Amino acid sequence: MSRLRTIIVFFSVLSLSLMSSTIVRASSQVGERFIYDTIVIATDSLYSVFESGQMSQDEVDRYALHFWDDKDVKVLGRKLVSSDARDATESGTKMNDFFLVLLKATPDTARKAVNILMDKAMNRDEDKWSGDGSPYGFFMLSAEHYFYNNLYFHNLNGVEMLLPFLDHKIARDDIPEEEKSREKNLAMLIRRNAVGSKAENFEYADYDVVVDLNGICDNLRFYRDNTPELRGLKMLMLVFFNGDNKECKDGIEGLGNSRVVMRLAESFVLSVELICVEGFYRGLSSEFKEKYPYLGIVHTDRSDIVKNNLYAMSHYPSIYILDLNGVVLLKDASVSSALQFLIEQ
Repeated sequence: MSRLRTIIVFFSVLSLSLMSSTIVRASSQVGERFIYDTIVIATDSLYSVFESGQMSQDEVDRYALHFWDDKDVKVLGRKLVSSDARDATESGTKMNDFFLVLLKATPDTARKAVNILMDKAMNRDEDKWSGDGSPYGFFMLSAEHYFYNNLYFHNLNGVEMLLPFLDHKIARDDIPEEEKSREKNLAMLIRRNAVGSKAENFEYADYDVVVDLNGICDNLRFYRDNTPELRGLKMLMLVFFNGDNKECKDGIEGLGNSRVVMRLAESFVLSVELICVEGFYRGLSSEFKEKYPYLGIVHTDRSDIVKNNLYAMSHYPSIYILDLNGVVLLKDASVSSALQFLIEQ
């Protein structure tokens, strides 16, 4: 959670420049209605409230469901992109607080809380889509920036919290289908190969020898179970890269020069597959094989992974780590995030 806190604080400082305050704490309940005291507390302090256990899970869930009570969310949405720094900071901090609450609420409650916000943001007077320049669109962009551009790119838990926002827009009948295509694609990528799910199968090749991911996992399990030296084999690392991209080459060299990768690979705990999904790779194959034999040989994609959106790749190289049953342990990670994951393992 310390990494999550760091990113949350970083995002707040980066996008808002200043940390303004907001009402964050529930004080009493009257019937089914939750009443809130006007207690001024910064976003970072809200994190501390959650981590210190001052609020039970039931209180967090009630807080999430009533977060937008008595607030004009349309005005707040417009302030998100206001040229007035004070307005932008105030509304941005409220959104940060809400996003943090969503991460702490139970999944079902978080989804309901998102629907409450987005229903309030919709133009109910005319009950029709008024475009991405509306408060509704601003909330969508804010959520995407927070959960996708920050949490996802830093391989932190919580990216799935963007799904209720995407699903709300996708489900609306009054929004033209062409306006939903990007959200549908993004939702698909988030759900596909999520951590804990079975990785999508695909074919790749070493020259003319074609293999597939499921077959590789089957073979690794077989050798692990029947070869004493491989009894400790636990993980498969997929490194997707662009053969024409210098940053990809540098990234793979970073993996090859990593002591943790070398140690895990040479002790047969980790198996590594290098897969070229774009660009030319033949020249790299012999180079990597000579310099980093424990990384394995370079393969070429045979399933049009990028074209068919089989795997999300927000950057190159994009690293996935699976167990030997093909279940995703780490998704679309950078080299540094993958190394940190291996160290923590």
